[in-house]
Amino acid sequence: MSPFAVEKYDLTNEIVDVFGSRNSGLLVLRNLMAMRRPPKLVRHYLNKELIYSEYVDEDFFIRHNYSGLKGIAKDFGHLYEQGEYKGRIITYQYDPKNIPQGATKVVEAIGFEPRNIEFTDLNGNKGYELKNCQMYRQGGTLVQNIYFVGFVNPQIVTDKEGETMPAVGVTAFNEHSLAIIQQWEEPSKL
Repeated sequence: MSPFAVEKYDLTNEIVDVFGSRNSGLLVLRNLMAMRRPPKLVRHYLNKELIYSEYVDEDFFIRHNYSGLKGIAKDFGHLYEQGEYKGRIITYQYDPKNIPQGATKVVEAIGFEPRNIEFTDLNGNKGYELKNCQMYRQGGTLVQNIYFVGFVNPQIVTDKEGETMPAVGVTAFNEHSLAIIQQWEEPSKL
């Protein structure tokens, strides 16, 4: 959601629901608040508390490197939590059974909720699942040379403090995507 792309819209009479508690969600909020004609109200749904990345030692270890807010999103997150946008943004804990009515626009930020995707082979057989960007048969057997790149199924990493998280940061995502693309030279085998 580019700040330049939304500028052409007049959202002054709109109630916008934004789903997302990581970088993408916060960037959407920031861009909405920066508009010349911003929404009348933004309702922000968090599925977890905001987490910030932070340098913790001289070796440049970054705590919450993949899961934490960084850069512009981090700066906006601090202002947001300090009440800078009180009255313009209302925060809700995400509960799919209890979402207030009345939104005129909805933005679901990338990565908010993993999608369950059912795969079948060419013969219609089911029982495949995605795990760490690769396809597995039911029972855990890896399907050779089938790879998926995208936020729907990111690489899962563990940092040196033992925190396990999806690697959805732009740099990590690009590096992992390139590593997978390099493996695409072999023919697929379902």
